[in-house]
Amino acid sequence: MPVSRDNLFIALNEGKGDIAAANLTITPSREAQVDFAQPLYSNVKELLISGPASPKVDSLEQLSGQTVFVRRSSSYYDSLQALNARFAGESRPPVILEAAPEALEDEDLLEMLNAGLIPLIVVDQHKALFWKQVFPKIQVHDNVVLRDGGDIAWAVRKDSPQLLTVLNNFVKKNRQGTTLGNTLLLRYLKNAKYVKNAAANKERRKFLAMVDVFRKYGDRYDVDWLLMAAQGYQESRLNQSVRSHVGAIGVMQVMPSTGKELKVGDIKQLDPNIHAGVKYMRWMMDRYYADEPMTRLDKTLFYLCLL
Repeated sequence: MPVSRDNLFIALNEGKGDIAAANLTITPSREAQVDFAQPLYSNVKELLISGPASPKVDSLEQLSGQTVFVRRSSSYYDSLQALNARFAGESRPPVILEAAPEALEDEDLLEMLNAGLIPLIVVDQHKALFWKQVFPKIQVHDNVVLRDGGDIAWAVRKDSPQLLTVLNNFVKKNRQGTTLGNTLLLRYLKNAKYVKNAAANKERRKFLAMVDVFRKYGDRYDVDWLLMAAQGYQESRLNQSVRSHVGAIGVMQVMPSTGKELKVGDIKQLDPNIHAGVKYMRWMMDRYYADEPMTRLDKTLFYLCLL
């Protein structure tokens, strides 16, 4: 169940979920709200990350007076506050903490940093090194460490001893340092071949070649065309020649039977394929959410959850 970072522990403690698995660093403020299982990942460093529009910063001291974008719910915020407390004792200007939207993940902020939209951020070292393979304009400052020796773990509601026992047994067999744990880390946090930079020139050219088609059918069916383009990118990387192992076709990965029912023409062609994807979105929204007191965006997001 996805929730924004600032609602993670609220939702957990309200019983909307039983485990919070979100790359959470154990901190005293978090331990006051929840209990943590044994760490899955240890010795984590929080590092300063800069981009093409960033000021020159080569040490913690040079962060004094600089602006850093950070989610207030993050462990990075606690680390920066601790640094500001130190600066106050040294009569230095504090780091200016600019609140980042809680809906943004670290990779979103890294992408903004890579584009020169924000000046500085703080990110866990393992994530920063992974995403640098995708966003080449960011710089990872190994010498500007905000936190060292951090532990990342899953969180549960307090007074959940049986669940903690089950989780700890799982972690013991699958954490960093075990065969499976190391395999998963290598697959998902070392090798970035499965991730693309959607804003790269090559990807942008594909988008621009199709944007008018997405606009046309988005307007016709009152669906957010840009969100439909994002779905197409997720489904096929906007590649009309893609065929899935189950037979789905094209940019929107439409099954032949679905294309026939929608009566949009030959879904092997780009225009009818996108037409089918957007029309199917409209049909799903009308069928399941027509009478629900929801915004158009929420209806669209609920549809995407069904995919």
